[in-house]
Amino acid sequence: MMGCSPQYIGKTLKGSENLTLQTICKMEKVLQIKLIETPYSQLRDAKPSSQPEQQ
Repeated sequence: MMGCSPQYIGKTLKGSENLTLQTICKMEKVLQIKLIETPYSQLRDAKPSSQPEQQ
């Protein structure tokens, strides 16, 4: 489903492989979970407000 070899998955699960952002995104999609949370993620998931944000 991720388009990578079983050997790569094994290395990843053992922690001997550095993950790229692309690989992390693939994992999130396949597993249907969020692995990385960023401030942008919170902004994207927030419901739009009818009033402009005050600073």
